[in-house]
Amino acid sequence: FFFFYNCSHIKNLSFVLGIILNSFGQQISAQRAINPKIGFNYSRLADEPTVGKTKTKGGCNIGADFRFGDRFQFVPGIHYATHGLAFSGSQSPDIDNKISVHYLKVPIVGNFNIFNSDLFKLRVYGGFVTNFVLKVDASSFINKDNLSPINGGIRLGTGIDLGALTFDLNYEIGMLKYFDKGAVPALLYPNNTFNNVLTLSVGVRVNR
Repeated sequence: FFFFYNCSHIKNLSFVLGIILNSFGQQISAQRAINPKIGFNYSRLADEPTVGKTKTKGGCNIGADFRFGDRFQFVPGIHYATHGLAFSGSQSPDIDNKISVHYLKVPIVGNFNIFNSDLFKLRVYGGFVTNFVLKVDASSFINKDNLSPINGGIRLGTGIDLGALTFDLNYEIGMLKYFDKGAVPALLYPNNTFNNVLTLSVGVRVNR
């Protein structure tokens, strides 16, 4: 009796779960939008070097996000961005070292539209972004081999849609080690570090 009782409950639970997943799948397939965007960012290493001080590095970004869903949305994306690292005082107190690093960024976030009309949307979102190092600009301190080929972290953000225009502000909290190997990184950051990035973007939303 206990066996058949459990089986009936499992069947009922599977049926309800199937309905939920089917409804969610229909919602995602019914609501789709492409959101190309461009913007700028400020990145900063999370820790101070053994010599000198960490500074903020400006950069730019361009790419697109893909929204699936209505009020709750699944949003993957692909972006090209330059951020990097900056520090001062490693050579002398009045010399700044700013190194640009070029990335392919792949964010995957969940988005919730607090206000969800066609003319105005207020969004909050969170997820993870993976960064793939493409190249490092010429520097006497750091080269591409010194960096972890993949880094990234948690992305938290908010945005608004005004008609087809979109505005986003998000913060990336580094979770993966920034450096891989090399004498200079080992000297300046013996315990390694993470990269945090603040990004502001403007774009357009194209419904499909």
